Amino acid sequence: MVTSKIGVIGAGAFTEMCLEAYQQFLPEIVIESITDLKISQAKKVAKKFGIKDVAKNPAELLKIDSITTVIILTPPNTHRQLAWDGLEAEKNVLVEKPIAFTESEARSLIELAEKKGRQLTANLVLRYHPFHQRLREIVQQGTLGQLREIVTKADMARYPTDHWYWNAKISGGFFLNTYCHFIDLYNYIIGDQPTRFACQQKTGYSHLIELGFPKTQVRLKTNLDVSNDQESVETTYTFDNGVVTTFGWLPTRMVTSTSTKTEELNETLPKLDRYQQLLASVLKDLIVRRTDSRRPQVINHQVLLETVRQPLTVVCQMSSIKHSS
Repeated sequence: MVTSKIGVIGAGAFTEMCLEAYQQFLPEIVIESITDLKISQAKKVAKKFGIKDVAKNPAELLKIDSITTVIILTPPNTHRQLAWDGLEAEKNVLVEKPIAFTESEARSLIELAEKKGRQLTANLVLRYHPFHQRLREIVQQGTLGQLREIVTKADMARYPTDHWYWNAKISGGFFLNTYCHFIDLYNYIIGDQPTRFACQQKTGYSHLIELGFPKTQVRLKTNLDVSNDQESVETTYTFDNGVVTTFGWLPTRMVTSTSTKTEELNETLPKLDRYQQLLASVLKDLIVRRTDSRRPQVINHQVLLETVRQPLTVVCQMSSIKHSS
């Protein structure tokens, strides 16, 4: 077994979740070093997970020759620069989304990765969920005919009032930070990209986003202001010859109905275990691609670019509607 040595930048709560995932699902990796703006926090996480080295800063971590891959788990406004520095240091980079706040910044990262011959990816975990992969197969194989419409109703638990998520200068805003997951999922399942974008802001925390694909219409109804116990995500996929419905942001149930039968699939893993398995899948994909360029890419560079370009396009459409009204 080839051991991959990893450096981690960022030592917050999400980092701990990721490290638990890697320990559980990726025994072939070793976390070589960790760093954080708060060194005391980095030391705390290092002790908990048996990481021997705590670097003073990202620059020091990136100088460690044995590290082949860097994972960036810091607030979004730092992603682009840290990913750039990682690629310049000849490291493969997994950066939490969004990878950048503008299309030009995202493009520059991709161009640098290609120039350096390094892998660049992000935690677009919904692409790896087995229910979503099954849906993509149904679309590609035409099992239920043409996919005509997707409708998602997403009531998402509200972040604490003082969380950096609400500061768009740090988080990038709802569209880049949260809605990008849904938009990317539609791209993945449909196997195409939207040509029409529209958005209406219902309240400060809710939107109706409409995407027009060549053969499929999509509506995403969002609300980011519910309590944890009220969180609910339901997506209905309407085909010529049937309907598929998934329940949950990370789906726990998928129901397929046709004129002759109804089939139900249920999640086999607890929610946290599934989420951590998906996080591990993203890193595993990067590690394998590093040595096998022929491996099909679930997340390629075009995907990374679109997770910035498309949400920003929706924002622009919403702004233009406001200005014209």
